[in-house]
Amino acid sequence: MRPAKSKPYRRSWKNLLLNKRYQLGFTLFMVGLSALLMTLLGFWVLREAKRATEVAINNVEGQRCPPVPEFFRPETGGVIIDEITEMQMAEEAPTADEGEAAAEGEVAAEGEAAAEGEAAAEGEAAAEGEAATGRPRVVLDGSTMRLNTPVTVPPRFVESVIDHYNCDHAHATKMKALEDGYKRILGVLVGVGLMIIVGLGVLGIKMTHRMAGPLYKVQLYFEKMRKGKYDTVHNLRKGDQLVEFYEHFKSAHAGIKTMQREDIEQLRAIIEIAEAHDLASRSPEIAVALDEMRETLARKEQSLE
Repeated sequence: MRPAKSKPYRRSWKNLLLNKRYQLGFTLFMVGLSALLMTLLGFWVLREAKRATEVAINNVEGQRCPPVPEFFRPETGGVIIDEITEMQMAEEAPTADEGEAAAEGEVAAEGEAAAEGEAAAEGEAAAEGEAATGRPRVVLDGSTMRLNTPVTVPPRFVESVIDHYNCDHAHATKMKALEDGYKRILGVLVGVGLMIIVGLGVLGIKMTHRMAGPLYKVQLYFEKMRKGKYDTVHNLRKGDQLVEFYEHFKSAHAGIKTMQREDIEQLRAIIEIAEAHDLASRSPEIAVALDEMRETLARKEQSLE
């Protein structure tokens, strides 16, 4: 009866850490060294990127936009009404030749002034009467209002304003894009660094597992041999390391099994001869020795199952 064929061993994430001390130690060393190098390289890249960004922003700020033209407002655009009144009074002032005629007419003027005063008194009385009756009274004072000329709009004023604010918007957009580019570089470096760390961690565990796997199997076979169990040594899995070392161990294990089979054949032959000649009845020592041989034979046969 043939022994049942064992199922092929399948890899599983649960048994990746066969030798935790070796696998984690090697993986952490590799990941730590890579993280240190990546950090130093990242600091250098960020420093250079920051310098380039500052130079580019200063270059953009140094580019002046076309100015907005101002309105043309003349400084002497109006005439004060009080000045016009003073000019008229200066033109009506009497000359030196007319002074005598004016003196002669003063007497007549005094008489006329007296008459006019009486008329003015009568007018004031009449005005007071009109005010008492509710009729409005209008008094005109000297005005200081300035008469300005219309404001002159420069040519292409609207286009100049649009060009100015478009230029400001373009500068702000460029500086925002430069700052976003620096942040993007920082994000890419952090993301790539994390990906490298995670990737090296997984790769380190898998690579060390391919080395720890054969060593683990050899350790298990040695433990079985110590207990007197010599079962079949299976082949390594695809991708495992230490293939040559494992093949040497497999050959040595096969040699030990061959020696066990030879011992079994010799013990069987000795027991058969002793039983054929009935040696156990001749001497109690031979009987005890035959019993020990039978136990050894049973143990060796069981070790090869």
